[in-house]
Amino acid sequence: MRQPGAAGNVLVRMLAAAMNRADLYMRDSGAGISHELPLIMGVDGVGEVLEADEWSQMQPGDRVILYPYDFCGRCRYCRAGDQPLCLRARIFGEHVDGTFVEFMSVPDRAWCAVPRSRRPAGCYP
Repeated sequence: MRQPGAAGNVLVRMLAAAMNRADLYMRDSGAGISHELPLIMGVDGVGEVLEADEWSQMQPGDRVILYPYDFCGRCRYCRAGDQPLCLRARIFGEHVDGTFVEFMSVPDRAWCAVPRSRRPAGCYP
């Protein structure tokens, strides 16, 4: 995972993370997935933006959900808008550290804003 403050990253305080089948698979062995240990698990998560570059669409205080692919943004698929086909994609919690942390600093493109109008009452501090 890239370091906090790295250009293009957004620093997020994680509010919630889910455990899904991918996390259980990684816990049990992760056989067939190229990864290095130690590895922080967690594919899915939501949080609150703490810091973002001035050019970012994210602003401190925004609620965000993680798009779990760290795609390159440079290959032919990324340039065509087909990021799930990225040739160098890495999945959080499988190939790189995931969401079972207090803070995450990952590329701006890995976060999607949660519109305020779509937040259920009582679910957010």
